[in-house]
Amino acid sequence: MKRLVLFLAILPVLASCKKDSDKQLYDRVSGEGLVGNWQLFEEGSSPGAGYYITKIPANPAQMLWFRENGTWESNIRNKSSSGQYLYTDSTLSFQNGTVRYKISGDTLTIHPPCYEGCHSAYVRVR
Repeated sequence: MKRLVLFLAILPVLASCKKDSDKQLYDRVSGEGLVGNWQLFEEGSSPGAGYYITKIPANPAQMLWFRENGTWESNIRNKSSSGQYLYTDSTLSFQNGTVRYKISGDTLTIHPPCYEGCHSAYVRVR
């Protein structure tokens, strides 16, 4: 019984360590704000019941670049895209719509409009 209690006490600590280890494969760099280089590392969605997270392999790198001049580029899913963007503290506006975003440490999370919720998470890289 003591072992079970000890295991249950340690479990949250072990679970909290996993998120950072998922990002160890990426060439992370510190920085602030939206401008910079971002590499996709996970996507999440809900098909109506539950929420599912898919880890994205580090190679090939799926990137999103935000430039200081208000332009962006992407190679997500091997498709090149680019354009202009505007942003506030919580929204990003592109030519085809607006999404919510949040930056926490070295992680950018984008929440496009979805009926059941979804996200794409990026880590800041060189």
